[in-house]
Amino acid sequence: MRQPTAAFNAGAIARKRDVETRLDYGFLQRFFLFLGIALLVFCPFTRDPIAFAVGGFFPWLLMMIIGRPNMPAGIVYLVLWQWAQTFARVVETIPDGEALGGGLFGPNVERAYWYMLASVLVLALCMRGMLGNLRPPTQQDRTWHTRWQPRDLVVVYVGTLGLSIVARFAGNIAAALDQPMQALLHLKILAMFLLFTNVLMTGVGGRYLIVVVLFETITGFTGILSDFKAVFLQLALAALAARIRWTFTMGIASMVWMVVLVTLGIFWSGVKADYRQLATGSEESQAISASLSDRLGYLGNRAITPSSINWNEASYALLIRFAYVAASRGYGRDCTVVADECGRDPFFDRNYRKAKEAGLRVGAYHRAFAAGPDRGDAKLDARREANRFIAVVGKVRRNDLRPALDVEYPFRRLDEATLRVWIRTWVNRVEKKLNVKPIIYTNASSWAATGDTTWFADNGYPLWVANFDVPRPLVPARNWAGKGWTVWQYTSKGRARGIDGHVDRNRLKKGFGKLEPR
Repeated sequence: MRQPTAAFNAGAIARKRDVETRLDYGFLQRFFLFLGIALLVFCPFTRDPIAFAVGGFFPWLLMMIIGRPNMPAGIVYLVLWQWAQTFARVVETIPDGEALGGGLFGPNVERAYWYMLASVLVLALCMRGMLGNLRPPTQQDRTWHTRWQPRDLVVVYVGTLGLSIVARFAGNIAAALDQPMQALLHLKILAMFLLFTNVLMTGVGGRYLIVVVLFETITGFTGILSDFKAVFLQLALAALAARIRWTFTMGIASMVWMVVLVTLGIFWSGVKADYRQLATGSEESQAISASLSDRLGYLGNRAITPSSINWNEASYALLIRFAYVAASRGYGRDCTVVADECGRDPFFDRNYRKAKEAGLRVGAYHRAFAAGPDRGDAKLDARREANRFIAVVGKVRRNDLRPALDVEYPFRRLDEATLRVWIRTWVNRVEKKLNVKPIIYTNASSWAATGDTTWFADNGYPLWVANFDVPRPLVPARNWAGKGWTVWQYTSKGRARGIDGHVDRNRLKKGFGKLEPR
């Protein structure tokens, strides 16, 4: 794909190597033509064959448009990246098992797919019109980047760093400026990438690289400039772009890089809940109010006292991540607690989408408001609530978790036997309509109202038990008929990215196995 040409003498500055590379547009055109044909053969087996086939041939069409000898290589990367982001959505329908228009957001997803393909095509045509007839670059033009001094790139980085701070504050002051300011924030990433690539290609300026990595890591933890993981990803991408030679020393350095990244991730998982409480001054706010010195002081104190962190718990939180979001409460007219919040949860679609975007496995739950007094009334009430939940959820999608029934006080005019009938009616109806056996959420005191029955444990319904701020949970129904808990809700004061306010924090006992739809 790349054709090496003669090295260029950069002058007085010693360099490890100066190599010019050029994109082979002919190779790209042939490669993407064969790729398009292969995807065309495969498309009848997909959920959206036309969208898949057209998207598969698109990179060949794009290369035919912009594949000019004088076209800057960056334009090729930009156009192909935009296509890949778009085409990934139709590829995702294969493991999801549903068409573009068959998901939670309906046909708008399919419309957005075609709109994005059209946008990439327009982008390619514009680039062809504006840049397709540039004069050929000279040998000096092609290798000019090898003459950049690391200290000059550091100056560029510092300048874009200041610009990113201004842009972030401007976006916070005026909501209308938030989106355009995002483009300015990315200039710092570009400057950082140029610095890293230059240092790795030339072997000059390693101390600048180390200082920037340390600075980005520290400030990333403060929540005001960047995510601490981003600098490690930029460094990895720069290493790939520089095509550094793989040696034993490089292998050791890569292992150290991975260990540091994972350690920082585990450290952040262990301290972030307390840190956010300190930084915001309130568990109800996401706005940072604590001073920078207080935040860095807190993080530094936790870093030098590693025994204060539960590393096992933090490692578990880093690896196993899931969320249950409220879909419905009662059936609309029967809530005895906060009656105006009955029926469909108005934030279900948003919370479901945000949790998915955050990379979480997601399930939906229903808050029961069981009522009687006799078994006939209990069955009718349970079916109404089950129907409301089914109408909101629609179906259990691929990679979703089992639906859950929240069984806790109050129960209106129900004796033990009638409450058992109510719960059994609800889970049977949901299982019949969604083809998934639900999980039951409860606590020991609420479950005692059923007579502490083991029937649901004996019939394969997993237990999600709530018991806060204790070393181990109190499990009802004789330790759920000896099977124990599947999920333990250990606090109600957690935080989650993308969700405002408190969230309940949970842990799985043995992975996702018992939460998988079955």
